[in-house]
Amino acid sequence: MAESPTLNLRRPIRATLLLLALCGFAAVAQDAAVEPAIAPSEPVAQPVDEPTGEASPIEIAAAPDTDQARLEAFVDGVVESFRQRDRLAGVTVGVLRGGRPVLVRGYGHARLEPAEPVDPARHLFRIASISKTFTYVAAMQLVEQGRLSLDDVVNERLPERLRVPDDGYPEPIRIRHLLTHTAGYEDLALGHLFVRDPAAVLPADEYLVRHRPRRVRPPGREAVYSNYSVALLGAVVAHVSGMPFEDYAERHLFGPLGMARTTLREPGLRDARRLDGPLAEDLATGFAREAGRFVAKPIEHIAQTAAAGGASSTAPDMLRFAAALLGDGALDGGRILGPDTNARLREVLFANAEGLNGLAHGFITDRVGPHDTFGHGGATLYFHSNLVLVPTLDLAVFVSTNTATGRRFAAEFPVRLVEFLDPAARPPAPGGAAATREDLGRYAGSYLSNRRPWRSPDALVLSLSGAITQVQSTADALIVASPIETLRYLPDGPNRFREDGGHRRVAFLVDDGGRVRALAAPSGVLVSDRIGFFGHPQAVVIGVLGAVLIAVASLVRLVRASRRRPVARPDALLPQFVAALASLVWILFAVVAGAALTTFATLGDETLFAYPTRAWQVALLIAPVAALFTLVQVLMLPWVWRSRWRGFSKALHTLGVLWLAVTVWLLWRWNLLGGPV
Repeated sequence: MAESPTLNLRRPIRATLLLLALCGFAAVAQDAAVEPAIAPSEPVAQPVDEPTGEASPIEIAAAPDTDQARLEAFVDGVVESFRQRDRLAGVTVGVLRGGRPVLVRGYGHARLEPAEPVDPARHLFRIASISKTFTYVAAMQLVEQGRLSLDDVVNERLPERLRVPDDGYPEPIRIRHLLTHTAGYEDLALGHLFVRDPAAVLPADEYLVRHRPRRVRPPGREAVYSNYSVALLGAVVAHVSGMPFEDYAERHLFGPLGMARTTLREPGLRDARRLDGPLAEDLATGFAREAGRFVAKPIEHIAQTAAAGGASSTAPDMLRFAAALLGDGALDGGRILGPDTNARLREVLFANAEGLNGLAHGFITDRVGPHDTFGHGGATLYFHSNLVLVPTLDLAVFVSTNTATGRRFAAEFPVRLVEFLDPAARPPAPGGAAATREDLGRYAGSYLSNRRPWRSPDALVLSLSGAITQVQSTADALIVASPIETLRYLPDGPNRFREDGGHRRVAFLVDDGGRVRALAAPSGVLVSDRIGFFGHPQAVVIGVLGAVLIAVASLVRLVRASRRRPVARPDALLPQFVAALASLVWILFAVVAGAALTTFATLGDETLFAYPTRAWQVALLIAPVAALFTLVQVLMLPWVWRSRWRGFSKALHTLGVLWLAVTVWLLWRWNLLGGPV
């Protein structure tokens, strides 16, 4: 039988392919030119209530039960080893024992060009999410006063503009859900969590409305870290107290505790949140390592969510805060909480699994050997900090570093110090025998983090960049490869495992049928759902690559067939014409989306500022067009099977259209069909 009649498409196809190449080059060129640095705005008037920022003298007491010289030598050695390994520009450290500072030190530089060595009593470091602890204490102050209750419905404590929709979940969000990251929100960050241009920093209330995430699970089901939840809690504090959250913290937290060098304000802003004077002058610079050297980075503005991460402080100030928390809620005559309420801060309100870290009225609990701890970490792109309190040792540790590579130091230093002070806290040697024997293969698989966007195009970008944890089983252990590191875990109870040679624990959540459905991370504020092939973000990439191959093969076949004499039969011409247009649109989508994703990979963390790029916006504009053409092809399949095409050609065409249909479903599943953001 002769080949099916075709259109003569050689010249139009060649011209279109050339246009696609030019479009792809233009998209790459546009996004390669993204410049995240933005000039600072003009200065404005200083807020009336800003603290003076005068530092209180530091009185260092001898460390109880520990030789002071040994303590200093240990801290110096550990800090310097981390600085050399991770190339840290500056570090500030504070250690509290028995309610008194026993060590406060600075290492390296707070600024370069000109160089300024870190002065721990003078230089303010960005403490990011440790700011949340101020918000938790502020909320508990209102609870203690009877002006707020943990069971209050959040919407009843907010003005109408800030009230959150139910998104299909009838159970209301309560104050306790904001304290424990269990409100059920998706997590949105790209393009607005951090801001470079101070003129673009939104008022807190406007930010909460404009960048409101969706609720994606019932409240109280699982703890998944949520900056929005704590920012919303800050709004509750502001509206119940009748004053901006920054003012509230200064009057009711920083003031009573003498924390004169702690602030939620930032330099360069155009409103009352602006920071000027000594505190602005003493703000440490953030650094990244580029081409083997330290590169100073502009400030990352977080004032729009100050209650969730906007604070800057010094080591002595953070030790004053810790002393009140470890004591009875007071320090040097200033009180922030009554003894009973202060003690409640250590009580666990929620845990994702038994034996795992929990949320104690916002503070994250942990266990180092025999010692229970509570505290909070914090990270911007260029600052990494940690505050850990150990009641059984009457110990508090605060650390911060102003370098992008400081994550491991901030996380590990407090643990190393606890192990130094109490050798019984050291974990067993690696390679010990498993505590129990069970079928470990049931836990193997891929797990997708629930801390991600769910209903926006950001979902694919963030999931591809590092939201998958891979679990593999051996005869006696699990190998857990997270986006950050790979660790070996040994059985430690039903569905629970402990780090081999470490303190961390993970737990697996099972459904009513006993099937493993999720992985609860050591942090206590992250759950990752178990996924199959179609739930993996790489399935979208595979689908689009397959679509491109189908499109190219279709165009090649049409070009070859067009060399034969065309026969005008509409029943064959129309499906081929639609297939040709669909092929061109799919190739265009793949080129532009590929350029956008390549740009995101090149930008790395800078994607937080640059998102959404122009290429990504264009890709999101093309995706619905590709889906529409694919829908038309699906509807035309009966027409194809009634045509005079060869049976083999019909089968190949049908398989190709079905592949495209599945790819469209994947694009819909990952929120890529709603148009530009």
